[in-house]
Amino acid sequence: TGVGAFTSTSIDATKLSGDLPAISGASLTGFTDAQMPAGSVIQVVNAQLDVGHNSTTSTSWVASSVTASITPSSTSSKILVMMHIGMAIGYTNGALQTTLARGSTIIGSSTYGNFSYINAASTNEGLYHPYSLMHTDSPNSTSSTAYNLYFKATNASQTVYATHNGSTANITLMEIAG
Repeated sequence: TGVGAFTSTSIDATKLSGDLPAISGASLTGFTDAQMPAGSVIQVVNAQLDVGHNSTTSTSWVASSVTASITPSSTSSKILVMMHIGMAIGYTNGALQTTLARGSTIIGSSTYGNFSYINAASTNEGLYHPYSLMHTDSPNSTSSTAYNLYFKATNASQTVYATHNGSTANITLMEIAG
């Protein structure tokens, strides 16, 4: 054993023994997203949005202002979408339904919504509902891709709110290597 820096550029791995020194990740160069194993997180985009009121009485899907974009590094990547929002419905019978869109294309359930269903059918009371969403998407793209919460009322006389009383909406997008 000697003391000092090792300067060889090639090492016979069968000759290594004992404890090896720790190495900093900063020392690993030339490591690209394409070299990450499947399931690795490649990038994370997080937005905390103060979006104010997003309300509608429409019984058709309406885009909210709860949105964020990510640019995947590979067409084989998956995007994990996570949202947390405060929603509400007004004081008449009806319900709030939500779904998710990539751009303007609904990727959740297009008929009934697939993430939330707040119902005030028999209470005739306004309801506030903390809402969380988690969805994995395969956009098959390396272009900037926006994810947006869509919502609608089940009763045209019902006012529903995708965000309420200036609540903050959080959206996180994670690119996962495919």
